[in-house]
Amino acid sequence: NKCVLCSREFSNENSLVCFYCKEKFHHLKFFGCARCSQSECVGCSVLKDFSEITCLYKYQSIMITLTLLIKKDNHKLSIDIFYEIFFDEVYHFLKNYMNENKISYVFMMPHRKERFLENKWHINHFLYEVILKIQKELSFKIFYPFLISKKKKQSLLSHKERQKNVSESKNQIIFHENLEKKVGEKILIIDDILTTGTNALWYQRELQEYFFESDWFLFGLMRTLLKNKSLSEES
Repeated sequence: NKCVLCSREFSNENSLVCFYCKEKFHHLKFFGCARCSQSECVGCSVLKDFSEITCLYKYQSIMITLTLLIKKDNHKLSIDIFYEIFFDEVYHFLKNYMNENKISYVFMMPHRKERFLENKWHINHFLYEVILKIQKELSFKIFYPFLISKKKKQSLLSHKERQKNVSESKNQIIFHENLEKKVGEKILIIDDILTTGTNALWYQRELQEYFFESDWFLFGLMRTLLKNKSLSEES
């Protein structure tokens, strides 16, 4: 076999990725609360509404290579690699995390309607499949809304532009089904790549009209580290 990512020859016929590339992913692990378990600030000073912000991997090096292949070309082998390397680990981590924190509601970040219509694979689809599997063992409600928006893509904007972009709520409509007002819930918002967290904060504030006196948790599969800078220093 040839490794899909580095083209190195290797002998495991049941894998798409060589041992060396798997080790590179392993070294990007980032377990823990991004607010308090790190010696240096990684940029969540504006996310104080969340009780905890948890990420599993750093968004660096080989992780960027893989995700860009998926996002740019919907590359099937890269998608298969994603499931091979991450599914079991993310499943076990999230199941334990949700059980320990007694999560009662899970909200996937709203997905642009165009993505649903285009039927393009997205990392959030992977996370949704993980959550659906966990739902067979734990009791909670899950929502995966879609978004009709006139705003620009966050990934193309600076931090200041991101804040302005998401603040224009009149340009955004989120479609939820059967969402009722509740009190005292434990709510987990799930995203693929957490950079500034501006989108997650905006979504949490939109959901606050349904949930009162509740605890909020934020999970990002990957974290873009903001070297020695809090978001307040960037604004």
